Amino acid sequence: MVRGSLVLTALAALVVACGSAPRVDGIPIGERVDCGGGTCDAEIAFARSWLDAAAPGHAPVRQVEIHAADYRNADGEQILLARSGGPTVAAVLRLEDGTIRAVLVGCGIGIDPDTCAVIDPPADSR
Repeated sequence: MVRGSLVLTALAALVVACGSAPRVDGIPIGERVDCGGGTCDAEIAFARSWLDAAAPGHAPVRQVEIHAADYRNADGEQILLARSGGPTVAAVLRLEDGTIRAVLVGCGIGIDPDTCAVIDPPADSR
């Protein structure tokens, strides 16, 4: 737990110094999303199944966090990730071996609020 806290502290310092969000698997990780009342259960379950398919035999998942994705254009302005069905979030998976993975997740696809998918990043983000 201390190691994870040190990594987050170092990333926070880097964000302040560089003025941009830290990236995991190319995804800029923004503020943590409030998942009270199980509001992120579908995104968390989807992220776990995504990792199982993307990296079979990976280390056990210790924790999954849901964050805003902080994409910016060339001028540093935040890019709004909008789509029908629900918000797009960055699921950050912390594994027992210290590995950190991330995936953009969108739930509420079409008319089914329980369907989730990997969302492609915006084309003009840095």
